[in-house]
Amino acid sequence: MVWPDATVPLRMSPPSTTPTDLSFSRVEWLAMILVSSGWSGLLAIVGPTIFEGIDYPRYFGPYAEFLRAQLLQGTVPWWNPYASLGRPFAIDLQVAFLYPTTLLNLMLGVRTGFSISLGLHSGLALAGMVLLARSLGASRTAAWVGAIVLLASGPFLARFQAGSLNLVFGYCYLPLILFLVLRLVTQPSRQTWVKLAVVWALQLLSSHPQAFWLSTMAAAVIATGFLIAPPLRVAWRRWWQGVLLMVAAAIAAVALLGIIVVPLAQLIAESNRASASLDYSGMFAMAAIHWWSLILGPAREFAVNWEYDAHVGIVVMIGAAAATLQWRQPAVRALTALIAFGGLIAAGESTPLFSILYEVLPGLSAFRLPSRAALLVVVGLVLLATLSASNREANKPAGWAAALIVAALVSLFGSQFISQVSTAWWLQQVAGLVLAGLAWWVWLARSNSIARWGLLLIVSVELVTTVIGQKQLPTQGGQFQRFEAEELIVRAIQDRGLNDNPAPPRVAVSPALVRENAGMVLGYAGVTGFESLSLGRVWDYLHLAAGTDPAHAFNTSPAGPVYDHADRFGSVALNVSLPPESGFLKVGPASDPRAFVAGEISPVKHWSDAIDRMVAGHNIHQTLLVETAWMPRAGLMSEPVEASAEIRSFSINRIHVNTQSSGPAILVLAEAWYPGWEATVNGTTMACFPVNAWMRAVEIPAGDAEIVFRYRQQGLWPGLLLSLLTLVALVLIAKPRLIPAKLRRQHSGTAKDSTP
Repeated sequence: MVWPDATVPLRMSPPSTTPTDLSFSRVEWLAMILVSSGWSGLLAIVGPTIFEGIDYPRYFGPYAEFLRAQLLQGTVPWWNPYASLGRPFAIDLQVAFLYPTTLLNLMLGVRTGFSISLGLHSGLALAGMVLLARSLGASRTAAWVGAIVLLASGPFLARFQAGSLNLVFGYCYLPLILFLVLRLVTQPSRQTWVKLAVVWALQLLSSHPQAFWLSTMAAAVIATGFLIAPPLRVAWRRWWQGVLLMVAAAIAAVALLGIIVVPLAQLIAESNRASASLDYSGMFAMAAIHWWSLILGPAREFAVNWEYDAHVGIVVMIGAAAATLQWRQPAVRALTALIAFGGLIAAGESTPLFSILYEVLPGLSAFRLPSRAALLVVVGLVLLATLSASNREANKPAGWAAALIVAALVSLFGSQFISQVSTAWWLQQVAGLVLAGLAWWVWLARSNSIARWGLLLIVSVELVTTVIGQKQLPTQGGQFQRFEAEELIVRAIQDRGLNDNPAPPRVAVSPALVRENAGMVLGYAGVTGFESLSLGRVWDYLHLAAGTDPAHAFNTSPAGPVYDHADRFGSVALNVSLPPESGFLKVGPASDPRAFVAGEISPVKHWSDAIDRMVAGHNIHQTLLVETAWMPRAGLMSEPVEASAEIRSFSINRIHVNTQSSGPAILVLAEAWYPGWEATVNGTTMACFPVNAWMRAVEIPAGDAEIVFRYRQQGLWPGLLLSLLTLVALVLIAKPRLIPAKLRRQHSGTAKDSTP
């Protein structure tokens, strides 16, 4: 590989330290351990904890507990039959099956494992932020204060409190990634490129693709802002070389995860997100009122939803604004570009540019991103503030700018809030603005060291009040614990003997009363689930059968009518429901069978046609609806048969069924079909195929038959091969001496290696 020889200075000002100074001292390592451990304890022990937030009980908790329970039983849960009528599980990226810290959940229990993971990722964020800030010219003190402020900022603290653990774990990689990116584009080397690829792979493996997308876009923006400077001819060469290296590193990161990414691609193709939507991608955009969270900490007088919390504090805001006066510095341009880009995405469709970005930015159409892009705004602001705080030379223009900024903010704040809040709270916020502005003015205009201590004091007060405010906010966590409706359902299932059957009983109750994924840990199968990728066939059937549009933008969880009209399904073997007009749980044996045999078929062109006919009242238990692409042998099923089917055993990856039939027929399971399911019929392997839009079926002969359905995850071997080849390539790139000398000489004869 030929590396570019372009090298540009990384710091915004003449360096006061050498590159070796970027290493951490023993005191700094100790501080990192203490801060990250204390932060983990504060969030995981002091209530309300991260385990009471909205996302942990609904999503991350059940997934982690289900994964741990199955692995301890010696089973890899490739399939999950307990949510959404069945779907792939282990290869879902958000399961974090292969993520290293998942091993902690397995060994120590889910809550203890997540608590330790929180500390480890907090330490990662601290280390990355300190390295990034110091590499840009910030002092040690400013870098550490900025790193701690970042941990307590809205995108981290509010989302941790909401229980969105894996998203924030992905966020924690961003500072380190930006540090490596700037190193790569200014001082290219093989080792830095490999490190970037590996760190990016770990971020993606941490289970939230949105964090990976944000970091790749942030890398491109900050590198562009840093490199574009006169002379433009040289800047252009440096830019495209740097971009090519970054793109190659991102591709290598994805290829390194081939064992997950290849099977995941099939899940995406079969999911309800197969087609892009501007409405979907523009959801959760930041409104004007949400941006006030940048300076106003969480309190009863001002509390925004955790999705929109971008709090960094008034000290950071004033310092960042003052730093922009040094726009000629590469670091300031880069960070300002990062803030502008993040703000543009976060604003969503409130600006006309979002629809343009939707068309031109790779991957934007695949995610529901806007408010989460505020992370980039926060990171940029914190870094700019650390640069202002590190400026030891008199900077009168910046000092006066700080004063003007405070005056403008006070005016805006007064016009926005004075008539809506208590006078005491309003005066408190104004006093904070004035004191912070005064401290910045004295520091920037007079270089008075007392002002620096004043800034540290104000930041400390802001940190404490932010954490207290976040903990004291009215939370929604309690309604997502194991509450009474779940207890009633479990007791009713036991009392009626419904759990004596091999197949888990089916439940459809509103998520206002029961967590969508609770069945994964309580032993029943939910008709629906809370997941990023639902199977498209199941999703469309549930919505259309309930009389509602399946194309709504929030497609992580089904629409309300799916729960209100669950009794309309008639094909999901439903045992427990809650009709809205009664107010009482309806519990009992299913009116339709979980497994049945039919001898007649009716062809349809597409599975959507089958759904239309089912909604119109077609009797699928008498005549199956089979897509023309999956039709069995011609003339095989033309007459009704007398038959029976009995499920003998039921596990996550294997189902055993016995049948009796007067003639050749089709056995149908009211379980979701997906590529990878196959069956052995009296010892002969046969392919499964979809019928009735979403159900799983196989041909059976006349007489007695023993059928065993098995799920074998497709794409694992090609994915594993891709992962291994990429790993070998990365090792050889990082350690070229491992390549035989003869091959190295041949390579050096065609291209000169300019690695530093």
